[in-house]
Amino acid sequence: MTMERVKNLEETPPETPSDDNGRRRQILDAARRLFSRNGFHGVTVRAIAEEAGLNSAAHLYFYFPSKADLYRETVAEMTAPVQEMSLSESALDHPPERALSSIARAYLRMFDDEDTVQLYRIGLIKAATNPQLGADHLEAGGGMQGLPLVERYISRQMELGNLRRSDPRTVAIWFLWQLRSYIIIREIYEPLYRDLPPLDEYVDEVVDIVVNGLLPPATR
Repeated sequence: MTMERVKNLEETPPETPSDDNGRRRQILDAARRLFSRNGFHGVTVRAIAEEAGLNSAAHLYFYFPSKADLYRETVAEMTAPVQEMSLSESALDHPPERALSSIARAYLRMFDDEDTVQLYRIGLIKAATNPQLGADHLEAGGGMQGLPLVERYISRQMELGNLRRSDPRTVAIWFLWQLRSYIIIREIYEPLYRDLPPLDEYVDEVVDIVVNGLLPPATR
């Protein structure tokens, strides 16, 4: 048997669905570890293949068309808990103090995972110098996870008269960015982080600003 024939056999994908799913899982887990340590450009397809235990880098392409596709799926999977958050129709009528606090804490729990934090940090820094990487990160869910959910809830609360009329998307983006800002400060600006209140108090403050606005009650 020639070496070329051996190579072709090594690069043949698994024949059963369970083998196929298992191999995809191996690749995604390997990509998660490497991307979170070294960023998108610091990782080669060969390195991911070796980390996943593949016989050759070419084998990876049976599962993912490119490294960029693998990166997008890795980010999407890591942020899936937030992207998949939903509210029932009845929950849309829950008071803002309760619902927004629950959404905020669920969102911030995503960053309890160190790999997610590392990948987020790298994506944030690299996106400033690489627009395409920033776009890939955003498309994969590394941008405004949970935005449709928050916007829908804010819009409903405005309809009910519980929140002052404004642009729901602007309010939703502002709300989520305050949560992301906490993580950015915690991970990158340690001196400033020491001046922030504990997480629960911070969430309460952000929710209070959304509910009551920026003006003191006496001037509204």
